[in-house]
Amino acid sequence: IIGGGLTGCPLAGLLATRGIQCLIVEERDPGTVRNKIDPRTLAITRASANVLHAARAWKYLPQDRIGFFRKMQVWDENGDGDIEFDSAELCEDTLGYIIEQRVLELAAEQGNGELPEIKRLQPAIPEGLKVEGGTASLGLEHGTYLTARLIVGADGGRSRIRALAGIACPAHAYNQQAVACVVETELAHDGIARQRFLTEGPLAFLPMHNPNTSGIVWSTSPRHTEELLAMDEAEFNQALAGAFADRLGAVVRSGPRAAFTLQHAHAERYCLPRLALIGDAAHTVHPLAGQGANLGLLDAAALAEIIIAA
Repeated sequence: IIGGGLTGCPLAGLLATRGIQCLIVEERDPGTVRNKIDPRTLAITRASANVLHAARAWKYLPQDRIGFFRKMQVWDENGDGDIEFDSAELCEDTLGYIIEQRVLELAAEQGNGELPEIKRLQPAIPEGLKVEGGTASLGLEHGTYLTARLIVGADGGRSRIRALAGIACPAHAYNQQAVACVVETELAHDGIARQRFLTEGPLAFLPMHNPNTSGIVWSTSPRHTEELLAMDEAEFNQALAGAFADRLGAVVRSGPRAAFTLQHAHAERYCLPRLALIGDAAHTVHPLAGQGANLGLLDAAALAEIIIAA
């Protein structure tokens, strides 16, 4: 499994619980990954939570880092359009969970750690790919070769494995970037995920465990992104509260900001003999519906079902 993130680790966990030997090959240095500040928060559906439970990851999530949302409210800056979803209509207590990406990744790694069928090679960079008969060979830098019955590309939107396999992945740039950070607001979020559609893109407040803390994802133009990143904290907080129509009152404080370029991409093939792509290596989507991570986790579950059945 190439890529030891939020898609690759759960896949390994699902397979290893059925006795299937897995080797995770991760390009990033573990020290660099653990020390990196990542302000992204993810909306995790109930189905994805079930996948993480089965992969032994969910139990390693700190309870004080799991937020939840029981309602979603979406409205438009330029009109009176609005829509609301409520978990009560489904006779459920939540629609899903809000968890920091790095917290999820660490829990998935810890879940892998209790399964002896999983080994991890890190850092390691794939440089060659060859398939002969029933065996796939992966060449690493410094001349090392690994062989397996199946190689899975779970290495993200810039997938090295996808490129080595010669699979095209047409991309469409949205001409938008997403600004992400964690904020504290004057009013409590009440377990409601909120999203306002602005002229230049949607702004989402995702309710975290603390009743006044939210993860924000503000999709906007590159020019506006530069302006937001250049602001001091007080300026940014004021701009953010205003853009959100003061729905949660003043933004009291905000954490480090980061920006991510947004694009849509779709691999022309998900599979070749002895090779499969999952997660962002197969498809990259806009974050406005919060479905990227969930698509990847369901990819992992679907592929695990196929392998186990075989």
